[in-house]
Amino acid sequence: MIKFITLTIAVFSLGFNAADGNARIEDVVVEFSNQAIGIESGQPVFTKDTKIWISNPTEEKIKLYINEYEREVKDKKVEISGLDKGTYTLMIVGEKENEGKNKIVGFTIQ
Repeated sequence: MIKFITLTIAVFSLGFNAADGNARIEDVVVEFSNQAIGIESGQPVFTKDTKIWISNPTEEKIKLYINEYEREVKDKKVEISGLDKGTYTLMIVGEKENEGKNKIVGFTIQ
């Protein structure tokens, strides 16, 4: 009887975590279409034709902040392109912002 109760609790716990609705920021990947052409102020420098892909394998809701622009997405892959020359900070935040699990990427477009 005790083994059955322990097993039931373990299964319930796994189901609860899987349905939590919070994207795992650790699973979100940021990719650049081109190699960096240099480093400036500690950040990679890319050419203007560089595309940025954000892969969100869980397809849970995440927020993207790029400088002062904000967008919520649930897509598996998001493309950012056509950026003007400048320095950018990309911040990716899970649905539960107050947990402090963010991914921040800084880069420059020339």
